[in-house]
Amino acid sequence: MRQKLLKWLACPDCLLPFEIESVVEEKNEDIVSGKIVCSGCKTSYPIKNGIPRILPDYREGKNHQLSELYKKQQLTQASFGYEWLNVEITDFEEDIITFFRKTGIDSKIYLYLGNPILERDYPTLKDVKYYPDGSFLNGKVILDVGCGMGRYLNVVKDYKCEAIGLDLSLSVERGRKLLKDYSNIHLVQGDIMNPPFRREAFDFMYSIGVLHHTPNTKLAFESIVPLCRIGGTISIYVYPPQYWQDVIRGTITKILRKLTVRLPHNALMTLCKIAGLSLGKFQIKLAKNKWLKIVGAPFFLITIPRHNKKGVMVGDTFDLYSPQFIWTHDSKEVTDWFKKNGFKDITVLNMPTSVKGIRSKTIWKKIF
Repeated sequence: MRQKLLKWLACPDCLLPFEIESVVEEKNEDIVSGKIVCSGCKTSYPIKNGIPRILPDYREGKNHQLSELYKKQQLTQASFGYEWLNVEITDFEEDIITFFRKTGIDSKIYLYLGNPILERDYPTLKDVKYYPDGSFLNGKVILDVGCGMGRYLNVVKDYKCEAIGLDLSLSVERGRKLLKDYSNIHLVQGDIMNPPFRREAFDFMYSIGVLHHTPNTKLAFESIVPLCRIGGTISIYVYPPQYWQDVIRGTITKILRKLTVRLPHNALMTLCKIAGLSLGKFQIKLAKNKWLKIVGAPFFLITIPRHNKKGVMVGDTFDLYSPQFIWTHDSKEVTDWFKKNGFKDITVLNMPTSVKGIRSKTIWKKIF
């Protein structure tokens, strides 16, 4: 952790700034281990492996009980921590395309790459014949909401920006390994529903495929809105209703999930590698011929997120059958969230369900 990160951090309980309480190990101005303390309530949190751990589990100085909302998230925390630390669920070129399609910061990308019928139609930059323009990012303070192992921070790292990744799980450990040499990239282990940042600290915030894995997607969105400055931009992507495919396959997947979310993560991962991978490869072969696809229709009843890279397919399958929460939302619903939270210039992107908007005012909400 670099000391400049303190400019954007705030205590999630009292919203006052943090200070460095102690430094145990420091390398090249990067605090590897130590403590930060709230200047107001004096609650301390550790810095471990260069990452501040601002979660209830790590609190020091006071006796805190875990909220019911946080308890609900702990299963999700464990699931994604296991996933990101154990599978290769990323492809850098694909991440570039996904980032620009789902944030909409370069609208020209849609001229070269529109909206495939399925997200599993994975193009390449060679196919697109256009490299997205990320100049919008220059000079901005950015928050990646639910950064995982840092796949999209890895996209923004070369721009002239300061980017902070927030994630609930231990996947930040992998992000640290990937990005520790970039002084403009910062990682924080914290809670989206109770974010440890100063209000109106960020110029641009994005969340790609994360908010729908919280106990309440709308509440998660409203939790991060105050972090965006007036005039700043938020882009979010959440699963659309068609995520569940058709009614039959969607129903089968939801029934299977009642079992799979209860399995130990290592057992589920084994199933994804054996049954999921073999079935997925077979589905890919069948899908290449329309007649084989018709004859082999029963083999498509179990949804496998097909991908030409085995590691990514295993990870995506685990991602479907492991999370405790998977919600879906249409563009109208998400647009309403933006409107009710004081946004203007709201744009529904050509990638369901992706929406962005500019925060124009503070909406004060009554808390009962």
